Amino acid sequence: MQEGTDDAIRTYIRANLATHTREAIYAALTAAGHEHGHIDAIWREEWQAVVVERAATGLRWLSVTLLVLGGLIGAFGALLIIGFNRAANGPLFLFLYGLSYLAIGYAIVRLVGWSVRRFHVSGWWASVLGLLLIPIYGALMFGACFATGSITMGG
Repeated sequence: MQEGTDDAIRTYIRANLATHTREAIYAALTAAGHEHGHIDAIWREEWQAVVVERAATGLRWLSVTLLVLGGLIGAFGALLIIGFNRAANGPLFLFLYGLSYLAIGYAIVRLVGWSVRRFHVSGWWASVLGLLLIPIYGALMFGACFATGSITMGG
């Protein structure tokens, strides 16, 4: 079939994917004279793009939520460390902790979004990646705290 026809099918599917069922889209395209095979092939491509985008959006929000939650818990822990250890340089410790945590955490958020789109992660694999983010952010929180504590406390 011609490229223009494929573009017409793709445009129609994209325009109606959010508001119409697959059957309604398929019926309209069939009634317009498009071949079943082309409709199915383009439908699969477009649906895969939607699924990957939904997974990317969900994992991005999970990453941001874990970043903020870990940052709040880590900030509380950092304040406790400063309160219990008078030898610590409090302002430097908090600055370095916040800077390292936010920089690495933001990089993880960006990496998750990129990898989901690059490797077309969706479904079960997106769930596994989401579960893995929880210990990753926990390790980031404790690792950043330990590292900045070692730097500022001379240990």
